Amino acid sequence: MKKNPFRKVILDAMKMITASVVIVTSIIPTYYVTAAELNEDRLQAPSVENIHNSNQDELKNLIVNGDFTDTQLMEKPWTGDIPKSWGLWIPNNIETTDYTAKVNENQELVLSSLTDEFRAAVNQRFDIIGGEQYKLSFNIKTEDKVGLARVRINERNGNDQVNLWFSRNFSGTADWQTVIQEFEPHEHTDNITVELFFETGKGTVYFDDIKLIPSIKEEEVIPLEEEIILNDSSIYITNIDSYNYDIKDQSIAINKEGLIYPLVKGETQVSIYDENNVLIKEIPLTVIPYQASTYDEMIKEWNDIIAGNDYYDDSNVVMNKQNTQLDKAVESILSEYLAHIDNENYLWSDITDYRVSANLTASYRRIESVAKQVTQSESKYYQDPVAARMVKDTLNWLYANVYNEESYIIGNWWDYEIGVPRAINNTLTLMNNYFSHEEVLKYTAPISKFVPDPYYFRVTTGNPFKALGGNLIDMGRVKIISGALREDDAIITDAILSLRQALEYASPGGEGFFRDGSYIDHVNVALTGAYGNVMIDGLSQLLPVVLKTDILVEEDLNILYDFIDRAFLPLMYKGQMMDMTRGRSISRQNLQSHAAGGEVIRGIMRVADVSNVDHRDKLTAIVKTIVTQNTYYNIFDNLHSYKDIAMMEALLNDTSVSSIERETELSIFNEMDKVVYRNESSDFAFGISMYSNTTQNYEYMNKENARGWHTADGAVYYYNDDLSHYSDNYWPTVNAYHLPGTTTIMKEREDGSGMVTLPSDFVGGTKLDDYAASVAMDFTNWNETLTAKKSWFIFGEKVVFLGSGINQTTDSFAVTTIENRKLNQDETYELFVNGDIKNFNFEQSELEAVNSILLSNPSNSKMNIGYVFLEETDLKLSHETRSGSWQDINAAQSDTVYSNEFLMFYQEHKRSNDAYAYVMYPNITNSQLQVTVENNSIEILRNDETIQAVYDHDAKQWGIVLYEDVPFSIDDDFTFNKKGIYSMKLKYDHYIVSYYDPTDQALGSSVDLEIDSLHGYDIVKVSTESDRSTIVQVPILGDANSNETIPDVEDNQSEDDESLENDNQEKESDGIKEEGNTTLNNGSSANDSNANDFEKEIANNKTLPLTATHTLNLIFLGALALSLGSVLMLYKKKVRK
Repeated sequence: MKKNPFRKVILDAMKMITASVVIVTSIIPTYYVTAAELNEDRLQAPSVENIHNSNQDELKNLIVNGDFTDTQLMEKPWTGDIPKSWGLWIPNNIETTDYTAKVNENQELVLSSLTDEFRAAVNQRFDIIGGEQYKLSFNIKTEDKVGLARVRINERNGNDQVNLWFSRNFSGTADWQTVIQEFEPHEHTDNITVELFFETGKGTVYFDDIKLIPSIKEEEVIPLEEEIILNDSSIYITNIDSYNYDIKDQSIAINKEGLIYPLVKGETQVSIYDENNVLIKEIPLTVIPYQASTYDEMIKEWNDIIAGNDYYDDSNVVMNKQNTQLDKAVESILSEYLAHIDNENYLWSDITDYRVSANLTASYRRIESVAKQVTQSESKYYQDPVAARMVKDTLNWLYANVYNEESYIIGNWWDYEIGVPRAINNTLTLMNNYFSHEEVLKYTAPISKFVPDPYYFRVTTGNPFKALGGNLIDMGRVKIISGALREDDAIITDAILSLRQALEYASPGGEGFFRDGSYIDHVNVALTGAYGNVMIDGLSQLLPVVLKTDILVEEDLNILYDFIDRAFLPLMYKGQMMDMTRGRSISRQNLQSHAAGGEVIRGIMRVADVSNVDHRDKLTAIVKTIVTQNTYYNIFDNLHSYKDIAMMEALLNDTSVSSIERETELSIFNEMDKVVYRNESSDFAFGISMYSNTTQNYEYMNKENARGWHTADGAVYYYNDDLSHYSDNYWPTVNAYHLPGTTTIMKEREDGSGMVTLPSDFVGGTKLDDYAASVAMDFTNWNETLTAKKSWFIFGEKVVFLGSGINQTTDSFAVTTIENRKLNQDETYELFVNGDIKNFNFEQSELEAVNSILLSNPSNSKMNIGYVFLEETDLKLSHETRSGSWQDINAAQSDTVYSNEFLMFYQEHKRSNDAYAYVMYPNITNSQLQVTVENNSIEILRNDETIQAVYDHDAKQWGIVLYEDVPFSIDDDFTFNKKGIYSMKLKYDHYIVSYYDPTDQALGSSVDLEIDSLHGYDIVKVSTESDRSTIVQVPILGDANSNETIPDVEDNQSEDDESLENDNQEKESDGIKEEGNTTLNNGSSANDSNANDFEKEIANNKTLPLTATHTLNLIFLGALALSLGSVLMLYKKKVRK
């Protein structure tokens, strides 16, 4: 940047004169601010009064001394000449003194630090008129700048911050450049601080010629065309609808109310007449043949996904209904638009403030809705001139006034980088043949500005974050589609390469899908049913588009099939996506559990459509199964494109695709601290929601999920034949302090309070097979006033709940909510307490010495829930109608009040070190429950702060939790010494033990067993990333002189553990088998395929042969028995019956 060479000489002379006149300099104010006086968000600068020129004859720069020609001598913290009217801010945490902050000899502002990290801002504060248009301009040069340089404008009303505005960012080395950006302060803004920022880093930044000038809005003039060129598949919307475009040769093209339709290849002339029929201009019109490109194929695929107009069948009731609804919506949009068509400030009277970012997305989505119907052949708006022109004119108006390359983010970045871009993309793909390529480039240019990097969002704010998970899919929908529209190979390629990150497993401590099926997003929140849904739904939309390129091929989808099997399907019960992984989504009325499940189902259906035959057959079968199981929800309510509707209808009517019997599945998601037990044979599902030192208890953001406080405090989610339970406005009406399974303090909480991680890392579970698991949580509540040890033991058809060490430090008391069931208003219920029927009629009562309680549906036992208390327990019973609105838990939702009826019972804890112990029995009748009470098979072995352990006499099965390294013996057979979670079962001549230490994340975690046995133990399976459990087999011997035999285990499950021996044989051949009183090697490892084989063998319920080692041991023992029979009595074993 060049300046007048004489200016420096004159200014130097003036400086010398000024410096020599002490009295003059003494009255010139010195404007700077030290770090001690300020914090980052409260920058101060001298106010400037009455500098906004209302005359407008001469636009005045509101910034004083923006060229830095007026200076004074140095004073700290400046390091040289000080620009008058400007302040300097350096944050308190910057300790370096080796920096530069001054005006140099060229009257340029210099901020520099070459050796140490530095951050500073030179600032000026003055009054301004909110809601007016301004133009900011400045010159900037950077040299080796690490970190960012930029201009920030801090908007205030008085001293209250209203908004932060940012210029584009600068870094590295770049010569002088002039930046001009539009700035419109919020209507409530009455003063601003302009801040020239050297953001944290090193290097040198120069600023000069800072100007902020009021803008005069120029009336937009729509130009007449110079020529019209269109291919024979396009439709042209004339620039000025009030003019008559008279086509000379109408065999080539015709004009219908401002829409020009090509007929054949050729050239002709168009005469343009104004409203008075005066000839304004004559221009050429050329029709060329249409030649489809790969970009056109990608756009066609995208149109099929978002609209599917080519699949429309007017005889289809669902499609016809949707088309009618869309027509009504467009009618309203058009009517409101035309009523205010002459208004220069907004398009619709109910959306007038475009500084509310959500209004931008809402406006563009309305345009997209019209575009859908303009291109729908059976719509009454098909090729409608008024509707088509509305789309073109509104896109142009929003581009000119709201969303363009000079715009900046106000409010939520999501609207600028996802919401608006997706709506623009969809509109332009749907009506692609209505827009010239130049128009497409124009309207997608702001997308390139706001989303320049396919790997990061929020780049233009200077605070970028990496696009991961669901956000990464949204990035693909933004960048890949805009790339196809712009016919830009580089954008498409970069976006697809970025998208490939979604098809990778997350690293430990990262975000995304993990090998155990967990999904983490927003740093540490379990969000399979939220952003995971976005991922499967969005990726399934993109796949047909992306597979048109050679960057991603069908073979790349193998990991996606694994995501479906491990992450999504375990959480799906009869069409519902389990709420414990849905985060803030549970507070959205239109996205209750069945609707969320519909997102997953339609995503899997689309994935099947692009898969090879083997995967397609498997996926279509599971889709058909889940859809037909769901008798509550109509899947077609969640299908919004005609292609999706046609595909689903074809699938359901395809007799060659059969429903399948889903297998019982027990999934331990240790990476996100959730457990799901889906018992298909007994028709129920059960979820446990926990959190730990690596996962957050719940998420409150954008005023959503205001009362999600206890949704992961050991909450249990029970699914049975009442498929409406977690729908029909469950979340705004349930008592958020009384979620089943939780232990809480009865103190009122503020909305959105207490988002925390747990102090303890002792949270997790171990799975022995698909019917047996142990789960534990060393619980501390959100404000650390309550502690408890909580554990759950799954034994086939029953689940044991133990709680111990319950202590709190408040003036209130704790309660454990055992059940809080929403009663289906279409059903009849009975309550049995200790076998006797108990009337409940909207009252609260005390239940003393309870040993059993049953909520029964006389007409459907699959809605029954029974509980047996292992010690007689006093309970509180509550039956009430609760009311609430979705707005209570989500500020953006409706304030309509809904009501539901709930039956709740809970246990109070008013003494220190209190405990609870009970067993849930799903789908049980009262007579069956009383037999269970009389012949209780569950024995509490320990339930204290150190050990929680139970034994099921019927199943010959143990559940054990050692919170510390303490010994715990199983009869005289062997002893566990190492802290951890154990699930164990006795099988004829051996024990099977599954083990997990949640405090030890190393694969192949060790088990320390002291075994009084000749055989020691064999390692069956070491821990892997997909299953952290280590499984061992412990042989036992009977009494050689006894007639007793060790009974086989017979229960209502599959005899699943016999297959372990065969798996052990495979391990032995690989050198993994260990014997004796030893500790498992922490370095041991096994791949996930071995673990999968092991699980499959359990499921197949095979009996496997003894290993060679076992055979030799038996021969040895036989010989030893003949000669030393009496000695063998020393090894007598006690065997439970």
